[in-house]
Amino acid sequence: MSLIPSLDVDVVLWSTAPDERAERPLLVLLHGYGADEADLFSLAEYLPAEFVIAAVRAPLAPPWPAPGHSWYPIEGLESRDPTHVTDAATRLLEWLDASGAWGTVGLLGFSQGASVAIQAMRPAPGTAAGITLTWPRTISL
Repeated sequence: MSLIPSLDVDVVLWSTAPDERAERPLLVLLHGYGADEADLFSLAEYLPAEFVIAAVRAPLAPPWPAPGHSWYPIEGLESRDPTHVTDAATRLLEWLDASGAWGTVGLLGFSQGASVAIQAMRPAPGTAAGITLTWPRTISL
């Protein structure tokens, strides 16, 4: 049984009304660890108007008492289990299948959201027309 619950359809931020979404290209925004659906949604105003933008909230709450969410656990020994990333990607694909009929789909992920976007394309490579990934820059000393 997966530790990753289904995505909450009631907390998705959409750039358009439901009656304006059918058959348009969809861009799904996947935030990073400790953020929420509002984190990347501010990018919507800079993206082409023909896209429907959907910013989804990751399904887990981090273990500390602060706002934000995560796609899969990264704390403790159980976080080393790679099936958690696959389970999070599966939840994303389930949400995508249930969310409507789209002309094309793109994914834009930051940090944990980027890893979920990559993993979602492994079992379903034709689901998204493209993926844009952003990841925090790491400096090694």
